[in-house]
Amino acid sequence: MSPTTTSTVGRATSTSWLIWGLQAYRFSIAWPRIQPLGRGPVNADGVRFYSELVDGLLERGIRPIATLYHWDLPQQLEDAGGWPVRDTALRFAEYAARTVEQLGDRVHTWTTLNEPWCSAYLGYGSGAHAPGRTSGADALAAVHHLNLAHGLAVPEIRHAATNSPDVSVTLNFHVPRGLDDTSPEAIRRVDALANRAFTSPILRGRYDEDLLADTAETCSPTRRRSRIGALFTTRTSQRFTSRLTFSGSTTTQP
Repeated sequence: MSPTTTSTVGRATSTSWLIWGLQAYRFSIAWPRIQPLGRGPVNADGVRFYSELVDGLLERGIRPIATLYHWDLPQQLEDAGGWPVRDTALRFAEYAARTVEQLGDRVHTWTTLNEPWCSAYLGYGSGAHAPGRTSGADALAAVHHLNLAHGLAVPEIRHAATNSPDVSVTLNFHVPRGLDDTSPEAIRRVDALANRAFTSPILRGRYDEDLLADTAETCSPTRRRSRIGALFTTRTSQRFTSRLTFSGSTTTQP
């Protein structure tokens, strides 16, 4: 949504910010708009779009809250393997730095990832979301590299910003409820895969042992080590954890 638009819808929307008395406005930045190839210099037109949006919000007394990733990965990075590939996490850290260099003088609140559960499990596991892949091993690798991307991006954001930014991640927490005596085990498994696969590495720098055991045979019945466990190293654990100002959440209930 551009504050400079002259369309009737644009004017009505801009006016509604004032009618509703909004104090903050959360928006998502499209990575391909900033770096169409997923690396290298920024696209000036893409930066200009978000710069004008931020300026328009500030002119109206509305605090901008920017999300860096909301499921739109540059096609070239997906063609190279997408989130199951470690290099995507490295490219994300670079993208975060380049974006904050452009907007970090005016945006005080940054969110690294929006609902990485969706990016990993729906994009690479069930295929319900883009890119529509259906591999359990790829989904778990995507979980790991999204966690790593967050951990790498936070210090880049703090370094590139000219203020002292608030930094967060938005996770969609699941609240499983049981129906019978078998429920506790099912609840534990859902909690491990849906919730703690993200909170434990981000907050504690590790994956929980029960998650590693639950996913041990995802790659191959003959392998007893989880796909996540195979990717995990001590050096990686140090990169997971970064001091957050707050965390956002969406809650899914069956």
